[in-house]
Amino acid sequence: MNRLPRLAHLTPESSGWGFFLCTSRETRATRTGEIVILTLQDASGQVTAKILEDPERTKGEFDAGEFIRVDGHASLYNGQLQLVIHNLRRVNPDQDRQQGFREDDCVLSAPRPIDEMWAELTRHLDDVRDPFLRVLFARAYDAREELVITGAVLHDIGKLQELSYDAGITSYSRDGNLLGHIAMGVMLVRDTANGISGFPDDLRTHVEHLVLSHHGSKEHGSPVEPKTIEAFILAAADELDATINQVQRAVREDVGAGDFTAYHRRLGRVLYKGE
Repeated sequence: MNRLPRLAHLTPESSGWGFFLCTSRETRATRTGEIVILTLQDASGQVTAKILEDPERTKGEFDAGEFIRVDGHASLYNGQLQLVIHNLRRVNPDQDRQQGFREDDCVLSAPRPIDEMWAELTRHLDDVRDPFLRVLFARAYDAREELVITGAVLHDIGKLQELSYDAGITSYSRDGNLLGHIAMGVMLVRDTANGISGFPDDLRTHVEHLVLSHHGSKEHGSPVEPKTIEAFILAAADELDATINQVQRAVREDVGAGDFTAYHRRLGRVLYKGE
């Protein structure tokens, strides 16, 4: 039997076996009985998977948060790609490593290597001239930056404490649920700045404002709205980046044969896929 391709390259014709991380599991009642619906993940993406026949046999076999070996085939359901599972089992690491199992291959990762992205970030930061901002970055990131780029790097720093990661599954920490990443980010920035001798109060306030206002409006979760040029630039860039990521993912994951994707509900349009 063939090995399934990475999930980002799955097509309706794909069939075979593969190793994945199960990030969610749900038993759902239908008119003809019960089915089990899973979310499977590898380093390239996620897919919905279904156990349609005899789901009882999988009870006790594995839980969400575990690595599993799956045999199945891909198909389209309401225009969306899914994986229909024939057999599965919990991964046996010692045995399955001989067939190529690696935990890192089953955990979502950025499309580019971390070292490459970090090197690009540090190149952007090398032009910073303000000495206090350089020290702030040295404490927080071992890097440096101008005010706008400072905000670009620090605006989501609270997510480091807001989110927790266990076996590749992302969830909210206690403080993340109670405080949120914006408030936690401001506290991290203030604590770091206050630990730097002579850090100007005015400069610290500007950096904190960037963190507090980067969602662009109170309606979108910012405690305050942008009130400086730097804050407007940061909020606009953050929104554009999020939108472009949605566009790229929708185009990449669409499995239709035409030149345009299916209707994207959040973006409110179809998207041109190009040649």
